[in-house]
Amino acid sequence: MDGAWLSRDDILRLILSIDEAIADEENTIEIVVVGGSALALMGLRDGTRDIDTISTISPALASAIASVAQTNGLQPLFMNSNAAPFTPVLDKLEGEVVFDSGRLRVCAATPAAIFLMKLASARLGVDRSDLVALWPLSGFVDSSDVVRSYASAFPHEPTDPYLDRFVDEIIRKAT
Repeated sequence: MDGAWLSRDDILRLILSIDEAIADEENTIEIVVVGGSALALMGLRDGTRDIDTISTISPALASAIASVAQTNGLQPLFMNSNAAPFTPVLDKLEGEVVFDSGRLRVCAATPAAIFLMKLASARLGVDRSDLVALWPLSGFVDSSDVVRSYASAFPHEPTDPYLDRFVDEIIRKAT
């Protein structure tokens, strides 16, 4: 299953396996899933190659991920926090709870947060189609709304004079 395509059902099964592999933990481990895995969990994409989170991966969670990876023939970092540098500054990042056992709680980020993160990473192949799929759920009104939110969410990023045109193109394709 190394480098495998993970469907929504695969992702949920792996999350359950991670939960079962977590050593006794006094506190609930909470993670926020983003990227393709969040889109797959929302039914907006068929799947993904990994499970991205913006949360810190605790030692207990890392151990459980490694165990599940080995058992399932996956890359050791099939669940990772590589997306953390793209975390937007927003009042609300956590969206729908997709799993909660009391030991592990997994939320998908809000569609608006994922939309802004996809704009920040801007990988032309996959992110463009993800942005089109996310647009109807994002809650943004128009490209000006997105540009304002992006500037607020990523205050240290330089202003992109073409961002509004790019978002307008996404909106046209989504509607």
